[in-house]
Amino acid sequence: MKVMKKHRICCMALAAAALCGGCGHTKISQVGLMSTGDLDSRIIPPDVSGPTLEGKSAAKAGKLKYFLSDAVRDAVKGTSYDTLVDAEVTTTTGLLVWNNQIAVKGKGVKSTDLPKEGGAK
Repeated sequence: MKVMKKHRICCMALAAAALCGGCGHTKISQVGLMSTGDLDSRIIPPDVSGPTLEGKSAAKAGKLKYFLSDAVRDAVKGTSYDTLVDAEVTTTTGLLVWNNQIAVKGKGVKSTDLPKEGGAK
């Protein structure tokens, strides 16, 4: 009888662990450019530099959707930058929807500082 009780407790603990954090997946992708600014006719130089900015968008109770655009807006929020270059996008999913999130990290750039095609500013 005691063996059955221990077995049941072990199974419940294993099930609780799987439900709370298990069965997740993380994917990391490289993205060259993400922007909320006006990039019309702008040229992105190969040696562009800027501070590293990070942002995320996560699913929450009552708000189960999360978007890459929200993560980019979060990264540039409160800064003078509107563009991320050489960005890394990390998507994390879990068994439960509220464990899902998307995070971005990249170099911050002002789109107005980028040269225009043909030399115009």
